[in-house]
Amino acid sequence: MLKRYCLCGLTLSVMMVWQTSYAELRDPTQPANYDPAVAAAELGKGLALTAIFDTKHQRSAIINGQVVQIGDRIAEFEVLNITNEEVRLKGPKGIFALPLSGADIKQEIK
Repeated sequence: MLKRYCLCGLTLSVMMVWQTSYAELRDPTQPANYDPAVAAAELGKGLALTAIFDTKHQRSAIINGQVVQIGDRIAEFEVLNITNEEVRLKGPKGIFALPLSGADIKQEIK
């Protein structure tokens, strides 16, 4: 019985150490100074998300003064998803999130 508890304890310890060391791994192909937030900002350079509208039937957003919905295109980007805080876009260099810019004002439209 004591051997079983020792084996369980040892197994849990190894799993905890492995999980901790795994969490610190990074992609070896990324540059040393890579920052995902900066990379996303570079992908969406020239785009400004100024409003998001959420009705019972659909979500829409205003990007660079143009109303867009999921599936629409703006410049070379396709709108993949619209959330309360951001719009996910797909472009030639990948998928990124365009955050809502400006003041954080949320009003319910009736």
